[in-house]
Amino acid sequence: MDPPNGTRIWDGKSVIYNGKPITTTEFRSFAQSLVKDATAILLNELLYSSPSILSSIPLDRLKDNHRNNSVGSSFLNDPQNASMLSPGFTDIIANLESMIEHGSVLVTRTEDLSSAADLATPIIKKSLIEKAAWLYEDAANRFLELLLIIILVTGGYPSTGDDLLNARIRNSKDFIRGLDIVNGKVHISRTLDDPEHPMMIYRVLPEEVGRMVLLYVADVLPLLCNLPTTKPGFKENTYLFAQGSERWSKERYEVILRRETRKRLGCEMDLEGYEAFHRSWMNPGRIMLLLPLLQPIII
Repeated sequence: MDPPNGTRIWDGKSVIYNGKPITTTEFRSFAQSLVKDATAILLNELLYSSPSILSSIPLDRLKDNHRNNSVGSSFLNDPQNASMLSPGFTDIIANLESMIEHGSVLVTRTEDLSSAADLATPIIKKSLIEKAAWLYEDAANRFLELLLIIILVTGGYPSTGDDLLNARIRNSKDFIRGLDIVNGKVHISRTLDDPEHPMMIYRVLPEEVGRMVLLYVADVLPLLCNLPTTKPGFKENTYLFAQGSERWSKERYEVILRRETRKRLGCEMDLEGYEAFHRSWMNPGRIMLLLPLLQPIII
């Protein structure tokens, strides 16, 4: 009988977790399905764009001054990156307004209108804009939930509690950001808050994942900060995974991880279980099987 926290047994082809064998192929498919679904949300519900936008940011040309520790500093506001990371939310707003004006599917999801002509009433249009904003926020949250697990799975370092939730987009008064560009790669980093054993955790993201992160923080986030439904404190929040003025909770992280592993792997893992599962691969005899998971994911 398996113990409550699950057994990690290597049988030569897979790791057996709570009685279920999980092969490297299955785990890679798990990562690919997450990326595919997150990309669909990003393109269809947040950017209203074609897949070509994913390659629009020249990663190898972005500058990042890691010595600049001033409050608010980030590669996002580095003058050298201005032409490459100009917020595209003007185009996104134009798309939203066009959808509202012409009674598109967005309108039918938010209001039961008899005809598009009803949109001429300012009060109705204002209501629709607020509901469209709510839908946009909902899409952003669904995207971020998948992105969180994608970074966990593809970043090359196992979870250590809820450390990923502490990643910051910009420097704050007391903390250095955890989103960086290094040699054309997007890094997510976090210092473990252990005074006796401090350690910096670096996760180097596959190119596709790094581009999704950049498009979110450069194009989607600026619009979220200016929606009529924006929660107090969100604009000032420096966390990547933020809710209002606070970061996401560990409880939310656990719920997301349990849901996605149950849905896509057929077995439910919490943070402790996933960390143990991940580490079960990390020995000289198995590391070569894990390495493909850390390479750029081809959808």
